[in-house]
Amino acid sequence: MKTGFIALRYLLSKKSNNAVNYISKISVLGFAVGSFALIVILSTLNGFENVILSMYSDFDADFKIESVNGKTFEEDESLLKTIEKTPGLQFYHTILEDQAVVKHYDFQTACYIKGVSSSYFIDTKIDKYVQIGYPDLYFNMRPRAILGAGIDYKLQTSVENPHSLLHVYVPKRGNYSISDPNMIQTLNIQPGGVLYLDDQINQKYVFVPISFARELFERENEISYIEIRVNSQNIENAEEYLLKKFKSSKYSVKNRLQQQENLYKMFESEKWVTFALLTFVLLLASFNVTGTLSMLVLEKQKDIFTLTTLGANASFIRKIFIKEGILISLFGGSIGLFFGIILVLLQDKFGFIKMTGSIIDSYPVKLHWNDALLVLFTSLLLGLLTSFYPAWKAYIKK
Repeated sequence: MKTGFIALRYLLSKKSNNAVNYISKISVLGFAVGSFALIVILSTLNGFENVILSMYSDFDADFKIESVNGKTFEEDESLLKTIEKTPGLQFYHTILEDQAVVKHYDFQTACYIKGVSSSYFIDTKIDKYVQIGYPDLYFNMRPRAILGAGIDYKLQTSVENPHSLLHVYVPKRGNYSISDPNMIQTLNIQPGGVLYLDDQINQKYVFVPISFARELFERENEISYIEIRVNSQNIENAEEYLLKKFKSSKYSVKNRLQQQENLYKMFESEKWVTFALLTFVLLLASFNVTGTLSMLVLEKQKDIFTLTTLGANASFIRKIFIKEGILISLFGGSIGLFFGIILVLLQDKFGFIKMTGSIIDSYPVKLHWNDALLVLFTSLLLGLLTSFYPAWKAYIKK
């Protein structure tokens, strides 16, 4: 306690050497700026993660049932009845999905054709992401396609043009020679809307009615997988039920995390890499503490000698300067955190820092209090580490 009081006095009192005063302030400022940057950037990464994952939460089902062997399986009535008994079930959709080539005039690209029911966009609430055209898979009883924005750009389609047609090509089922002109199955469909979601989805999918997909892929009563949505309070019960019912080797059940496992890992690794880089910058700023304490040790030689004469041992003297370094990092880190948190909360509420050319109006942020504690702990740790050397040199033998 006595060493802490002396360290606080040394920090707050005016030094005889102005250079020490300035360097002390710079040290505090360095920790403040570093902590401010850390909490703001980590909160921004959290915000972008929430935006992307919220898009995927609309796109990805709570659970996905697919075949372990093969790309498709029969749409069995008993299977669907078992799913209908899922606790907290909101809805489910049978999906037929496979690769195809889509052509529009001279433009063509490979994509995934995803055959869905007519209520798919309304049920999943991704109709709000259809920003051009309409999220309707039928118009005047004729099937229409909803294209991902990336696919739409590659094909240069025009959904407003009623005469615009997409030509969809897939290999026919059966044994055909590569040179056989009859090996290609071709169907035409009118583009009806453009979907703006995550880039991975935009560049991959063309949504069509499942009846169109079945005719295209020649799979009359087959599906690729079943998407299931349940109430949020029934997630655990639903997962337990589905795993119990479909634990055979024939089907697999994937929850939301398992469906996008790579995406979740990417966000985590990106956040930790960013934290490591910013911590390195903070480490460079923390070396000011070493300079500050070294100069303070030189200035306080008389005080050190007096304390030593009064019986203070090496440990007592060194604790004073170690705690001085900790106080500098604590003050600076707390100031930076305070203003960083204020900025993040204001941005979260008012969104005054805008984004242009994006599906969101302003930079998304999300404050995690464990991030704030981590930033403060990192500041204190760096302050402690950089104060050891000058503190070790502070003791004067009698």
